[in-house]
Amino acid sequence: MDANDFKLRKSQIAAFMVIGAGLYYLTGSFLMSLGIMLLLILGVNLLATWIVSKREQQEEGE
Repeated sequence: MDANDFKLRKSQIAAFMVIGAGLYYLTGSFLMSLGIMLLLILGVNLLATWIVSKREQQEEGE
């Protein structure tokens, strides 16, 4: 399994934008909604990297 398999898809980016727009509507703060959107993208990337490293460790152990 490769880290490229976990790249963000357009549907995920669209979902993050909808979440960001909803936060902007609720809070009225563009920077807060932008920060949350960036945290979501960063979180997905870190989670994908962690999953790839765990799978590589399992393959080495077998």
